[in-house]
Order: sequence, then structure tokens, then C-alpha cells
Amino acid sequence: DKGEVTVEGEFVGRLDGFRFTPDKNAQGAEAKTLMSASLQALAPQFHLRADRFYNAPDTEIDFTEQGGLMWGDNAVGKLVAGPDPLSPQVEVFVDDTAGADVAQKVERRLQHFISRKVQALFEPLINLQKDEELTGLPRGFA
Repeated sequence: DKGEVTVEGEFVGRLDGFRFTPDKNAQGAEAKTLMSASLQALAPQFHLRADRFYNAPDTEIDFTEQGGLMWGDNAVGKLVAGPDPLSPQVEVFVDDTAGADVAQKVERRLQHFISRKVQALFEPLINLQKDEELTGLPRGFA
């Protein structure tokens, strides 16, 4: 899937993850017409893609050293600071035209992925935080 979007055989742009980039060669009235037609054609595609993403195994999702969240070759979000260092939040890269329900589904999936990843990578530290018997300096460290 190269993400190419066509309407009636005419190339109108590219869908990268959940963001649509219109064809740069279209201009003026033609560009507006193509954009309108492509957004109508993309509505169901955004929902199908969101369902596929939501049901994708964790192995299809990854994060970059800079905090980017990837689904295959597509950037679908990024990590942002959360309430504490072991609870990062996600910011999704979803076009407004995809709709709030698509954005929420993508956000939920990414948050589940990150929560599980943090839990697996930092399990000993998380267990220390939950240990009720720690007091004083060790408690402050955890």
C-alpha cells in the first residue's frame, strides 16, 4: 500500500497513516474539486484504516528515538509529557477531516501500546513505586 488516492482513476493525493496530502500538481478550481471529491472518497477509508490499526498487533507499531510513533512506515503520532515520566501521553497525527472518532480510536490504540511498552521495560521500577514497605530515601528514589 503506497497510500496513493485516486478518484475515478485520477491521482488526487497520498494518504500517509491518517493524514491526506493532496496532489501538488492540481491547481485552482481543479484542485478544489479534486480535494472535495477525495475527502468524500476518503471518509470510509479513514474508518477502515483506523479499524485495521486498532486491531494491529504491537509488533506493527514502534517508536523512534525522538519519540515518534510509527505504524509500519507511517508516522501516526508522537510521545508527549504525561503526569509523570513513566506515564507518557500520545499526540496523534490524524487529519481533522477523518473525524473525532477516528482520532480517538488511534489515540486509544497508541496509548495502550505505550502503556504496555512502559510496563514491560520498566517493570522493576514500577514495582518499587508500588511497594508499600519502602520508606525514607529508598521510597524517594522509587
